[in-house]
Amino acid sequence: MFEHAFPDLIGAVRTNLELALLERTAIEERFVTDAATGDVRWDTTYSLPGEGPEGRVQADVTLVWGAWAQSAYRRWLLTGELSDVPVVDAEVVVRAGDLDLPPDAVAVNDAMPRASAPLGAVVLERLDGPTVETTWSLDGESATHGIELGYAATIPLTLELLEDGNRIDETVADLGAWLTSALITLSDMGSSLSN
Repeated sequence: MFEHAFPDLIGAVRTNLELALLERTAIEERFVTDAATGDVRWDTTYSLPGEGPEGRVQADVTLVWGAWAQSAYRRWLLTGELSDVPVVDAEVVVRAGDLDLPPDAVAVNDAMPRASAPLGAVVLERLDGPTVETTWSLDGESATHGIELGYAATIPLTLELLEDGNRIDETVADLGAWLTSALITLSDMGSSLSN
């Protein structure tokens, strides 16, 4: 049984992404509790091997353990009954930045997956089409470009997951391979736009 479900989910995601040979940008990792709402949030950034801390192609991963989900979990710990299934909200944003030329949003939209590999009973689904950004130099003479796509899902922490900690690892087992593939696809598209 988990001593605490949310840190165990974080550990499973982190392990899975690192087994997929993605590199964590440690300085970008944050674990925050919202004092007003009680929500707990974990944010981190991963990139392809060799990209370094300022990688051109990155994925931002966010998990949110809401206050009501924490209450449902605590109620289950105290009573042994799961009346409300606690959930964790997950979001992944993949982005390519520091591009010399504006990206072709239609081509990126068509090439990138609409959903992730299964995470237990759910998948991360695309939130919208790509967002394209342009950043100009102060003198207005040059610009760099970027593109990003967001994916989100609500992961239910079912009774089976809460009672058997190994099931959490199985739930996120395909996340790393899917995210690596998505970053490679985005990197291949972005490489034609950089010098």
